[in-house]
Amino acid sequence: MIQDTSAVQETYDSFVIDYCPENFQEITENALGKLNFKKITFHSGCSSLERIHSNAFAHQSKTTSLLSIEAMNVTSGPSPYSFYDMVNSFEKLEELTYWSQIETLEEKFGPNLNNLIKISLRLNAIKGSPFSNMSRIRNMELENGNLDEIQSGNFKIGSLRNKSIDGQLDINLKFNKLNGSSFKKGTFTDSSFKNLDVTLDFLSNEIDYLDEAVFFTFLNEYKGTISTLNRNPLDCDDCRSAWICRSNTSDEVRDAIRMSLCENGHFMTDCEKSFRKCKS
Repeated sequence: MIQDTSAVQETYDSFVIDYCPENFQEITENALGKLNFKKITFHSGCSSLERIHSNAFAHQSKTTSLLSIEAMNVTSGPSPYSFYDMVNSFEKLEELTYWSQIETLEEKFGPNLNNLIKISLRLNAIKGSPFSNMSRIRNMELENGNLDEIQSGNFKIGSLRNKSIDGQLDINLKFNKLNGSSFKKGTFTDSSFKNLDVTLDFLSNEIDYLDEAVFFTFLNEYKGTISTLNRNPLDCDDCRSAWICRSNTSDEVRDAIRMSLCENGHFMTDCEKSFRKCKS
């Protein structure tokens, strides 16, 4: 790909590959030689890409702040093709995109990723607290996967150092398979969220009701927000969501889920029309 870069020490802004030929299946060890880049991107046109050597970007690891692997057919195997080893090799990474499907995201991200601000992944499952080394993370995009269950602690992040930097956390769970029973108590009220403004996005899942045990404390005590529940089969007659219309539920809580349109065309927060059979 790159010819004789052994003496090159320049740092460039971006390395971008839009399209890969059919025989381009692997990013090999030290693929970019000694060229330095702030941003490295392989777009989705690299559909033939199957493997990335964990030391493919060894020389760039000290200068790259953005790594975007949008190719969707990369397989993370044992060494030397480990996704975690490759990602953990970077020392100053602030933004990570990896769109090949990860079967189970595990606690294998190292302390090097403490500078990470944005992460975009496609997942089938989450095990443990994989983000616990990331104190500056502000945007988790876990979209277009098969997530159907979230456990307490899955979104735990590292200790905050500076609220002016880390005061906002967006958790985007669009286009997954989450339903009303997918969330365990404490999922969105982890102690690491206490000083954060947390916003959840559930666009296009399978959520039919909002569990009070999961969401009331998040919306009330933690002052969290659900930005959208659009394209979910929300049921305004399901009494498991009727807590939204109880007299002791504040207007602030209802405002935090105001964009929650049910399948019958009513808003969950329209308490004159929703949950009428539950009001007794």
